Amino acid sequence: MLSPYEIVVFLLLLGAVGGWLEAMRSRELARATALRACRDANLQLLDDTVELIRVRLRRDAHGQLGLHREYRFEFTADGLSRFRGMLCLRGRRVLHLELGSLGTENGGTA
Repeated sequence: MLSPYEIVVFLLLLGAVGGWLEAMRSRELARATALRACRDANLQLLDDTVELIRVRLRRDAHGQLGLHREYRFEFTADGLSRFRGMLCLRGRRVLHLELGSLGTENGGTA
């Protein structure tokens, strides 16, 4: 029989693995969303990746508390200049997607 200490450790490990899996699912959803948005706008997602920049607890319109994740990514229109986009997720829902204006460069030449 497991001791109370072993049960607590097991539950903490289970929670950590569950949190990690959810973070990976969210990251993949963000990457797929950024890729689709870039393709729809005839842009190229650079490095085929997104970067998690912020995670925080926030309430939605119904007052329910949940994780709000913000991701940043870079894209190009011409293969030379890099531009930044960002998107926000709450669970499996995309709350906001911004490709930025092509006038706000992050490196490269105009």
